[in-house]
Amino acid sequence: MPQDQTNPKLYGDLIAKTVDDKINDVVVDLINRICEREAKVERFKARPPWLAGGFAILFVVGLLVLPRFIAAFPSGCAVLGGLWTTTTTGVDACVFYSS
Repeated sequence: MPQDQTNPKLYGDLIAKTVDDKINDVVVDLINRICEREAKVERFKARPPWLAGGFAILFVVGLLVLPRFIAAFPSGCAVLGGLWTTTTTGVDACVFYSS
């Protein structure tokens, strides 16, 4: 037994096993991190169709609502090429004339 403690072969095997265990732990942790990142990327890739559809809907709603919002103010009405007038009922409105 005392000779085992000074045996270079057994000491080398012990060091190799310890290093191998540590390297294995690091490699397993690294592989787990890579798998988690790949899963996160795949989940993100699944979103673009929904995002594109959402932006398209938002764009169309903006096209419909924004001019009406801008025309609600006298300066906005002028920018859009309208004329800010008071109707016969006393309500201010933006009026567009066509020729």
